[in-house]
Amino acid sequence: MSDVNSDIKLLIDKLELQRGEIIESLKVSIKAQTESWMRGAISRNPEKVSSLGVEGLKPIKEKFNDLLASLDSECETILQDDSIWCYGDEFLDGDDSPSFFMSGNRVPDPLSNAVKKLFHPLGSLLLEYDLDDTDTWSREGGIVKYRYATPIDGEPLALIKGFSKTHGVYEKKVREIKEANKALVKKGALNLWDEA
Repeated sequence: MSDVNSDIKLLIDKLELQRGEIIESLKVSIKAQTESWMRGAISRNPEKVSSLGVEGLKPIKEKFNDLLASLDSECETILQDDSIWCYGDEFLDGDDSPSFFMSGNRVPDPLSNAVKKLFHPLGSLLLEYDLDDTDTWSREGGIVKYRYATPIDGEPLALIKGFSKTHGVYEKKVREIKEANKALVKKGALNLWDEA
């Protein structure tokens, strides 16, 4: 049993390392996507931008630059949420089964939703200055949400797929440990019966 527990420990360490790599990669990707969406919004609204002029654009650009400056810390805060990643010793004891299932390029909902959450401030800024429309962004409970699939591709997606593969091995080991523990409990019960 200690070999299985050391296997779990090694898998948890590997998942932790992969998680950190994913978060670092997503920081770069999300920042690039945010800059791209802002530039796209500006280029799609030449009349609006021209009417604002340099002086009218300065407060928008200042807010945008503040948003960009805060993205690293926001990524850390939002993406470090353990409930997104579903691994740890706590899954050995309870009935919960860890899952980080990917279907094709579809990222698991908890991670997808967390990434979308990082785009909310951009959506708010774009809607505040009428630089985008509600076809792309929706308001739900005072929060502006991106309506479409999470834009995760390239390196972050490859890292997430690797994490998912490692997580699958972890899930299998957790199931094996739980089954072994159930078998021990049953065997203990039968031993008690036989002693009675």
